[in-house]
Amino acid sequence: MNLDYLQGIISPVFDLWIFYKVFKYKFARKDIIFSLIFIALSIIFSFYKNSTDFAVSMIQVIVIIVYFIVIKKQNVKIIFGATLVFELLDLVLGISTTIIELTIPVYYLDAGLVMLIEEILFVILIQINHLRIQRLLTDSNSNIFIGLLLYIYLASSIIYFFVLKDDKLSEVLDLSLGLLVLQITFSIFIYLAGLHIQKGLLSKQEQRT
Repeated sequence: MNLDYLQGIISPVFDLWIFYKVFKYKFARKDIIFSLIFIALSIIFSFYKNSTDFAVSMIQVIVIIVYFIVIKKQNVKIIFGATLVFELLDLVLGISTTIIELTIPVYYLDAGLVMLIEEILFVILIQINHLRIQRLLTDSNSNIFIGLLLYIYLASSIIYFFVLKDDKLSEVLDLSLGLLVLQITFSIFIYLAGLHIQKGLLSKQEQRT
């Protein structure tokens, strides 16, 4: 089987695993149907010739919203945060793989293999840090953290759009990567500043009481 096709099948399984791991959801037998629908629709749309990564992401988000928010009435904020985590990792995979393809001659590598290796690394990363991510999605500063994820996702999506329009490593790509680094650095700074301000306000309230 071609590695690109294999990766296309593994990718939605990877997404769903991250979602469940970060969501801290107790998987039940009845959730198998949802999981199969999620994986099947992701595969179908990813192999459709006119489909895009954005379209696949939207399908995944819609399926999750319908099942976990509309049907199962789960916490909207945690669902949104967990979905952002795996969608952001998907985006990072796409950007990094595209950059590698543009910088290394195609006969040296297979894009499917590159993404497969990256997904394995992300699985290890999530396995090590999933409890920390769960806390960030549920603690008193969760709104700030989810806002950070959303900001980075939107900024990265814009960068990815320019990367895909470039067929070679050019000034546009260099500029896009520079902007991405600046955006991520800026958003992390805002997040840390927000935490510092919030802690200061809490300490003042405690002193008054």
